[in-house]
Amino acid sequence: LPGIVDCTNKRIRRSKNYPVSEDFYESFPVFKNFQEIPLYLENDMNAASLGEMIQRKLFQNANLLYLSLGTGFGSGVIIDGQIWHGTSYFAGNVARILIPETSEEGLRYGQKKYVEDYICQRELQNKFHFDFRSPESCSLEKRREVMRYISQFLAFVIHNLSHLFDIHDFVMAGLTVEYFGDLFFEILEEEIHKTDDPDRAKPEIHIMPSVSGKEGIVGAAYVAFSNGLPQLLAESR
Repeated sequence: LPGIVDCTNKRIRRSKNYPVSEDFYESFPVFKNFQEIPLYLENDMNAASLGEMIQRKLFQNANLLYLSLGTGFGSGVIIDGQIWHGTSYFAGNVARILIPETSEEGLRYGQKKYVEDYICQRELQNKFHFDFRSPESCSLEKRREVMRYISQFLAFVIHNLSHLFDIHDFVMAGLTVEYFGDLFFEILEEEIHKTDDPDRAKPEIHIMPSVSGKEGIVGAAYVAFSNGLPQLLAESR
């Protein structure tokens, strides 16, 4: 599910698409008929990051950051081969990275804007007057203009995350990435290079497209299998 998901207690803590719930079965009563079947809840970006790791055959000590840009902006973090959920399951909530305004007095937070507010599809379409549903509505020149704009924010995010986590491998996925294709990675790489400081050591950064586009399904299947296997083995004894 998209949103902040408490996997342990099966609760939806925050989501644009689903009601906040203290109990999954209360929000989705149709599942009450299947309570004898084990239920495992996971955030969609976390499942996708796990699926990406599996498809790349990066297991035990894998470190990977999965970023998805489309109608929103989300991520999943893999550290030492495991999803990093954080203390309250908020880990990977890159959409809420705050972009403050600057003034002579310093930083201002009066009118809060987050990185997702600048680069979500709705904002891009309004700002640059094109339609993601129509490739013909965005010329090559305009595509470059849009990508230069997006890349400023993504380079900022990736630069900071690479230093914070010391993670080298970044996977970029989502509808916006698919729309711009190779141009997305070309211009993003150029913008990331601008953040380099030749006088300072820095972590390597590898920006990669998704392996197959089925990473969410693969990750969700792995979550169910890895959680259900101990129970199946116990029942077979």
